[in-house]
Amino acid sequence: MTLVGISSLEQPIPIQSLLEIEDKAIIKTTSSDNKVKMLVLDFDHTLAKSRVLSGSDDLNDCLFRLNLKNKVHFNAHASLLFKLREGASFIACENPNKVNSFISRCHQYGWEVIILTARPENMSEMTRRNLEQSRLTSLLGVEIIFSKGPKKDCFYEWLQKHPRWSKVEELDVLFADDKASHCQGMLKLAEVVKKPIKVSVISFHYQRALVSNEGLLTKKQKEVLAVQLLFFRNGKELPEDDQIGTQEINQALKHFSFPDEVNLDSFYQSIRSLASEKGCPFKDNQN
Repeated sequence: MTLVGISSLEQPIPIQSLLEIEDKAIIKTTSSDNKVKMLVLDFDHTLAKSRVLSGSDDLNDCLFRLNLKNKVHFNAHASLLFKLREGASFIACENPNKVNSFISRCHQYGWEVIILTARPENMSEMTRRNLEQSRLTSLLGVEIIFSKGPKKDCFYEWLQKHPRWSKVEELDVLFADDKASHCQGMLKLAEVVKKPIKVSVISFHYQRALVSNEGLLTKKQKEVLAVQLLFFRNGKELPEDDQIGTQEINQALKHFSFPDEVNLDSFYQSIRSLASEKGCPFKDNQN
């Protein structure tokens, strides 16, 4: 397994997007009967980033109703929405087709893709529907493994039941998670593997996107958010950042302005409750 511009595997590699994996690790590696290649992903991040863009619309609808009830000014709502996009893993902030295409390419190059989650198996009906919409299991054939302990131990237990495990001489693993402890643990996978095989692990740690050193919105972030809000208000599909031009920005800024500071404590508390009601995962991503 080859890394791009990375010389050490002792620490997890920071990423903010699942799509960065393809930039940092070459997935076009040689396959053989005695080599198993696994892409192991976190449930919440993978589900969020492979859902249809209506995920963002669902969130906006929740926020508008919540803020209307609490009489929050719309300009404040705009900043609250951006702050939430930092900390909530259920925002569909990437093109879901690109994510699904990435998983499909991994399959083409011989990588098996699984989701390893610490969630209980009795997930909510809303989460099940979200999973069905993502096409991860039905179309892409992604298997979900429910972990009741350390993820590396659970993964190894599952590996031992793999139909090719008896013939395996080499194991390559790409692992992505938002928990630093899980990422560090998976790097020690070789310690629990009892077969004399070559084990290579690259661990990726989802990082929380920084707003700025002061915790405030940058000029660019305000512009992008203003355009996204205007598109949502007009019932249009949300554009990706690289699709936003000067004309869209100028038009959006005629409608929206942003306060510099936002208190998030009570807002997060309300959103957690709302997210729970809708069966959406919410994470502060502090570790």
